[in-house]
Amino acid sequence: MAEIKEFKVIHYNPEIVSISKVVAPPYDVIDNNKREYLKSLSPYNVVRVILNDSSQNPYEQAACLFLQWLEKKILIWDECESFYIYAQKFQYNLQEYIRYGFIGLLKLEEPGSNVFLHERTYAAPKEDRFRLLKAVKANLSPVFTIFSDPQRYILNIILKETQHSPPLFDFEFEGITNTVWRISSPKVVEKIKTAFQDKSILIADGHHRYEVALHYRNLMRSQEDFPQMETFDYCMCYFAPIEQDGLLILPTHRLVKLPMPWENYHEKIKSLFSLTEMESYIQLFDAMAKRKMRLGFYNRRFYLLEFKKKDILQKNDPLASLDVTILHRFLLGETMNYDGEISYIEDYNQAIKLVDEGKYSGVFFLNPTSVNEVIDIAKQNMRMPYKSTYFYPKILTGITFYKF
Repeated sequence: MAEIKEFKVIHYNPEIVSISKVVAPPYDVIDNNKREYLKSLSPYNVVRVILNDSSQNPYEQAACLFLQWLEKKILIWDECESFYIYAQKFQYNLQEYIRYGFIGLLKLEEPGSNVFLHERTYAAPKEDRFRLLKAVKANLSPVFTIFSDPQRYILNIILKETQHSPPLFDFEFEGITNTVWRISSPKVVEKIKTAFQDKSILIADGHHRYEVALHYRNLMRSQEDFPQMETFDYCMCYFAPIEQDGLLILPTHRLVKLPMPWENYHEKIKSLFSLTEMESYIQLFDAMAKRKMRLGFYNRRFYLLEFKKKDILQKNDPLASLDVTILHRFLLGETMNYDGEISYIEDYNQAIKLVDEGKYSGVFFLNPTSVNEVIDIAKQNMRMPYKSTYFYPKILTGITFYKF
């Protein structure tokens, strides 16, 4: 099954920098304004490496920065090979959660046997991340993975360690408390590795980075002097047990700019969907949550759309009945023939505000995809549409680094 191991990390030197000033979200959720803000926090913020904006060869500049920070002791090697517990304490819908997991190395292998992917990947972001990986020769951010731990054996090991060890880092970033502990005890490390011998791994977030790491490994193996086992055979990952309250998947809603008034689509929409006007977003979301294949729409009025033609869906295809599939295939596709701009957003309040301000003509609301749906699709080696899942909160970049 999936093979994991402890490793000797590089991390920021807490005697020189404030960790809350140098971490960043994953690269793919950072726009230009966010990048400039993160750069303003510290001359050593990790965004300067993961999204270097130098006009001449940004990838080589990122590699030079990384090495300079090592030379200046801004980044330092840890004392010994370890696993690293990573907990995030956060609030969602006025309820408090803590998600636990640990950072370690996963032996790279082709998806479909022990490691499963669930989202489609695209050539442009893979080329971008490959050029960065090839230049820096390091994993700069953990790939977010999940695994089943029904007896909570590994989770209980993690919880026990947090009670007996002082944290390596403990800081707040954008309203979320991030705490990291080192697991260096050979006995505890071996317990976790042994428990993983019957586990398979599902990539939750970081599909492009996993495929890039695999591509880089294959490239290095093609060299004539390739050794039997090397550091690039592994990828730095964050492993989170599925069976915990803190593992949340949020929906990603779709903002659109319709070429004609929403009402002009009603007649065609009603051929496949029932269309009901709702009084508020609360009433809409309550109705959406009660049944599958229900979508929402807002254009200064709230609408519930329920897919009626369930008999035309392909049976035994877990992708066919997903809300995101219904939206893109049957509503935006076959019914509305919409091929315009789509912007993705998780915050429904912000989405409503953008529509009210006239920046978009409407927003389609989705229910979250369940963990079981994600697992079912991944185990059949299928890929979900783009932006089908949003595991919240994102794990931060800059906690640990893995250098080849």
